[in-house]
Amino acid sequence: MDKININLEIAKEVEYQVMEKNLKLNAAIRKAKEIYKEKALSLATKQGKEHKKTFNDIIT
Repeated sequence: MDKININLEIAKEVEYQVMEKNLKLNAAIRKAKEIYKEKALSLATKQGKEHKKTFNDIIT
């Protein structure tokens, strides 16, 4: 999977869970971080680790 496909897959999962649970903004951001970390770690690749670091840098 290339970087764009990984980001798209993660974005779709975040959107689905946020919409399904009707989360408020702060809760949605927390959930997005949680989902992103889970997905990035599940890739178990160097690319996954880079995504996790990048996302954490953006959010924090």
